[in-house]
Amino acid sequence: MKDLKLKALIKEENRIGDVVEINFSRGECIVGFGDPNEDNPEGWGGYASQGYLLSEVELLEWTGLLDRNKKELYEGDIVEYTRSDIASSNYGMKSKHRIFFENGGFMIEFPTNYGTTCGLDLRVYNRSCKVI
Repeated sequence: MKDLKLKALIKEENRIGDVVEINFSRGECIVGFGDPNEDNPEGWGGYASQGYLLSEVELLEWTGLLDRNKKELYEGDIVEYTRSDIASSNYGMKSKHRIFFENGGFMIEFPTNYGTTCGLDLRVYNRSCKVI
């Protein structure tokens, strides 16, 4: 079983931080920003946290997978996908896609030629992706 890890998308600010704490009884989420291992001039570390109402954030779940650079992939991430099928005329072509959850699995959203989208199984294609 994979660990449950969450990030939070702050809707109005359009930025993502680490979920530090969720308090469902108060309806709030504490979100951390920055690098906890980095020093700042005040000596507090490079990490700051802030409280938000749960209605102000969208929780993004870790997929349990890593990209080709060994960076964690989260639901909602935008990834650069590089075609790796050598037999295709599109070999090496790069494109940007969003990770989403559907029917019990994480997918990479791809547009079709018919104006709709389809999902490619992230478990198969995660090593062809890079978080951007």
